[in-house]
Amino acid sequence: MPGEFGDNVQKLFAYGFRNSFGMDFDPETGELWTQENGDDTFTEINRVQPGHNGGWIQVMGPLSRIEQYREIETTQFGGALQQLRWPPTQIAETAAEARQRLYKLPGSHYNDPELSWKYELPPAGIGFLRGRGLGREYEGNLFLGAARVGVPPSTVPGAQVVSGQLFRLQLSRDRRSLRFDDPRLRDKVADNLDKHDITESESLLFGRDFGVGADVRTGPNGNLFVVSLTNGAVYEVFRK
Repeated sequence: MPGEFGDNVQKLFAYGFRNSFGMDFDPETGELWTQENGDDTFTEINRVQPGHNGGWIQVMGPLSRIEQYREIETTQFGGALQQLRWPPTQIAETAAEARQRLYKLPGSHYNDPELSWKYELPPAGIGFLRGRGLGREYEGNLFLGAARVGVPPSTVPGAQVVSGQLFRLQLSRDRRSLRFDDPRLRDKVADNLDKHDITESESLLFGRDFGVGADVRTGPNGNLFVVSLTNGAVYEVFRK
């Protein structure tokens, strides 16, 4: 409502984000896509529209998984949410309670992520491929770099840990959501087994050993370029 909120608040495009290391605009629709690191649980990929409320600090991952979010954050990996002001014991116990607690500005709306991982992956730079340098089937795909490298193998049986991964995400026909061939991802959650494990997202793996992929861009020749922070290199991905 005009006058009810401050001028700066009314300038907000979106809010409720946590640890976003990458964003890019869809070259076909102009819509903004972002990623968020969850520290311990529920890394997210989001399509962001005006008035988007990402839910942080009340929610990470889909609302239907609020109990898992709370259980992991309160019982595993130190239980601190990377800060001390708001302990994870304050996370809501039900989806209805979490939704009720969200800070609501006029015109804002909450949407579940287009994809999340149960345990932290963690991702970094993202970028759309603008062109057909890799082939027509890759044009307009979203590529996702890694924020960690050299992660030691998980002690959880069955966990698959990949260093410096690069993921390829395909969009739906209307480009409002992601499209998955693996039926395990139809619920938009990769139920991995431990932090840095890629279980249930193996079909998205496009490459590995890129180090920390701080940025993903399309070059003038239409090929994909990945900026590696840890390797001090820029890698060109091209079609043979």
